Amino acid sequence: MKKSIIGHALFLLTILLMPLPTEAAPAIPETPTLTPGATTIKVDWTAVADADGYTLYWGTDAATVTSKDNPLKRSNAELGASSPASGETMSFTLTDGESGVSLDSETTYHVAIASFEKINTVESESALSTNASATTEAARTVPSPPSGLVLTSRSDVAITLSWQADTENEVTAYAVTVEKKGGDAFTPTPITPGAPILLDAPVATFLGLEATTRYRFTVTAISDLGSSPPSTGLVVDTFDIGTTTDSLAPNTPDAPALQLLENQAVELTVTGNNEGMADLKHYRIHYETLNDGQDQIFLPTEAVIISGLSLDTRYTFEVSAVDISDNESPQSQSAAILVEEIKGLLGPDTDFDGGCFVTTATGDRPTISPSRLLILLGIALGVCLKKHRSLWPLMVIILLVMAPIPGHAGENTVAIKGGIHSPSDAHFKDIYDGDEATFTLSYQRHLISGLHLGLEAGYEKHTGKKRTGTGGESGAETTLTLAPLSAALTWETPLTPEVILFGGGGLDYWYYREKSEGITIDGEDEGDFGVGGYHGRAGVKLLTTDKAFDHRAGVILETVYSVIDRFGKNTPDLGGWRFSAGIFFIY
Repeated sequence: MKKSIIGHALFLLTILLMPLPTEAAPAIPETPTLTPGATTIKVDWTAVADADGYTLYWGTDAATVTSKDNPLKRSNAELGASSPASGETMSFTLTDGESGVSLDSETTYHVAIASFEKINTVESESALSTNASATTEAARTVPSPPSGLVLTSRSDVAITLSWQADTENEVTAYAVTVEKKGGDAFTPTPITPGAPILLDAPVATFLGLEATTRYRFTVTAISDLGSSPPSTGLVVDTFDIGTTTDSLAPNTPDAPALQLLENQAVELTVTGNNEGMADLKHYRIHYETLNDGQDQIFLPTEAVIISGLSLDTRYTFEVSAVDISDNESPQSQSAAILVEEIKGLLGPDTDFDGGCFVTTATGDRPTISPSRLLILLGIALGVCLKKHRSLWPLMVIILLVMAPIPGHAGENTVAIKGGIHSPSDAHFKDIYDGDEATFTLSYQRHLISGLHLGLEAGYEKHTGKKRTGTGGESGAETTLTLAPLSAALTWETPLTPEVILFGGGGLDYWYYREKSEGITIDGEDEGDFGVGGYHGRAGVKLLTTDKAFDHRAGVILETVYSVIDRFGKNTPDLGGWRFSAGIFFIY
């Protein structure tokens, strides 16, 4: 009995220690074949024996595929082959937006395949096939509307058209829509070209048309992805019977749009009602005053400028359309405009002068008030730079490399700032609509505890439209260039070691130039000049805590309000609010 028990135990132990049988992994698929589209890649491979399905690994990086980081697992049934025979072709299409796939056009992708087999609950997978790669095609869209539709020839019964061939969108055909004018409307008519339309040199001839009739043609391009939108319409009149002219006048134009320009001129633009008219020759302008009538001709694709008009005179304009058969439409509705002087901001009719700030006593000797001493530096600098513009870079270099005042090393500052100038003068804002960017270089020297003297040079450019005497906007463009120079005293007080508040004010001398259509307006002479004023300022300096700068650099935020009107003697005022931000460095 004892031997029997020992025998059974040995038998069970032998069974437990025996290795479990293992299933061999299925065969490795051959390298797949890839067929790319713009947003698809068709993957073909050969089925292997005993495989229950396949895992596709894909991506733009071969290493990602090799490491099996991006799997798509599909059973034979999901691949449309429940029991494929060995050697049968299997297929799966990677499609953008489906099955967790995202494909881009004109991109190279890599694909490898492993087969898998499942016995009961145990699944085994083969090693990967060799990687295959393919580049997706360029994205395709429906064709663009055909362009260049022109009239080639016409008669009383036939019209021939041509247009540019589309060589980019795999066009398979062109279709022409024909409409006939009846009353005030076009209606489709079933007319087809007399011969097939060639793709590389598209021409369409329509026969059997009615004489003295207006037709409209549009063309669409067709591809296997769909049809393009229709082209711009072309309107063609057939000739009168047995003639080479037609008797159909163009449509009556809309009332012309008028805009006053420099030098007593008016720009006139015609819009509407004759778009695509193949035989339009020109428009005729009829304009008159109470005592005079005139007309003028211009081409249909151009606006026209009528100059030499009388100042302070109201003109009335009408327009008619003329075709190459000299048929003329009725005149449009009237449009009127008063020819008046148009004004910039600083024109001779405004109370604006540049100049110095020196008053004259009863004798011949000029005297200078104490409050104006500081501005003399700015005036002298402005006049010098006016005559010698090449000194501007030298001035900036001198300011940047000036040595600190003895005893105050490390307390002088240079800064560069950018911001917005918002004018305060209403007339300024009318002409130069909107705020403009301003840029400033500044240099600041320490004087005594908390008190600093600063010099600044800036630049800004405004663009706008001149105004009529009655305040309306004209078509004359004008630009105003400003280069502010200023000297200021500021008081600084630290709020924390990294936050410094400051405020102060000073005197200004601004270079200006206003220019419109070759006319330059300067306050004093034919050269450049300037105008003075004053300003107040406040802001904050934020020092960086980066040890590399040792509390010597940071960001500056500043608000300045300036009055630049020659101390009340000029209208308008060039100043206003300036909001700036920039960076500074202390040396």
